[in-house]
Amino acid sequence: MKKMHLNDEIFSSVRDGKKSVEVRINDEKRKALKVGEIVEFHNRITDEVLLVKIINLKRDKTFSDLIDLFELEDFNIENKADLIERLYSIYTKEEEIEFGVVGIKIELI
Repeated sequence: MKKMHLNDEIFSSVRDGKKSVEVRINDEKRKALKVGEIVEFHNRITDEVLLVKIINLKRDKTFSDLIDLFELEDFNIENKADLIERLYSIYTKEEEIEFGVVGIKIELI
């Protein structure tokens, strides 16, 4: 079982069923993810834990291209530019270029 950490706001969004796609840099840890695998999400603030199942994985070179492979509502956001800005506050453009990106479509267990 893989473990990942989420900020409180994003964790709540996943827990409440509002967010069904998590975006990450496609580093070595994420390259090992598989459809059907269980992921344990940990809230960075409260230490609360959620179990989710990966139901789809989509990989691309850029955040912009990856976002277009899903519906904006999957990210619980109304504006693509806002989502990209949020992602660049976490990851650098250099990381995006080096590793590519992955969209992890999940469902709560």
